[in-house]
Amino acid sequence: MLSIYHKERPVGIITQFGGQTPLNLAAGLKAAGVPVLGTTPEVIDLAEDRDRFRLMMEQLNIPMPEAGMAANTTEAIAVAAAIGYPVMVRPSYVLGGRGMEIVHDDAGMEEYMKAASA
Repeated sequence: MLSIYHKERPVGIITQFGGQTPLNLAAGLKAAGVPVLGTTPEVIDLAEDRDRFRLMMEQLNIPMPEAGMAANTTEAIAVAAAIGYPVMVRPSYVLGGRGMEIVHDDAGMEEYMKAASA
């Protein structure tokens, strides 16, 4: 990306319209001095970090669905049990698309977590 940026010399780059890969590259590109146009890496991080996002929503008094985070299958099943199936699951730092799935039961959660950890 940096080679292309230096060769083409654009005014900046837009990272929010290319899926997860450009979102993942945004902070490094900005740190390398590339102007990021549109959504900044800091705002991308705010949207992707569930704890920070939930805190912001609470501060703004904006209701949102129940949510939780889990680091392993046991935790994921416990979170899903507290919320109630079906649940939408996604890997950490993924805003949409690939990796997201609707899970309907404990067996589905076990399958999802096994695939996600692979």
